[in-house]
Amino acid sequence: MLHSKLETQNLQVPYHIESPGGEIISRNFVDRVPILIEEATFCANLLILDKMGLDVILGMNWLGKHDGVIKCGPRTIDHLHPSGSRVLLSLFPRWNLISML
Repeated sequence: MLHSKLETQNLQVPYHIESPGGEIISRNFVDRVPILIEEATFCANLLILDKMGLDVILGMNWLGKHDGVIKCGPRTIDHLHPSGSRVLLSLFPRWNLISML
């Protein structure tokens, strides 16, 4: 598991997530993980979701913080980098364009 290589911290209160597959409870997180998107580095605090088979989910709070704009037709996500520049992520059939450093 990737998170076994990262320093995790305990949440003061477990985080409950409702999903189509049922309730997920997270008790740990990783603070300020660098995430590379189209050669621009962003930071995110990540909840550990055991046994989900997912690498990273960047949710609405993260997108809002980075003024993210999702455009469904052209399959792009436009983000505001902390430097003030805009970063455009083009999504092709696979989501492999997002990677962790």
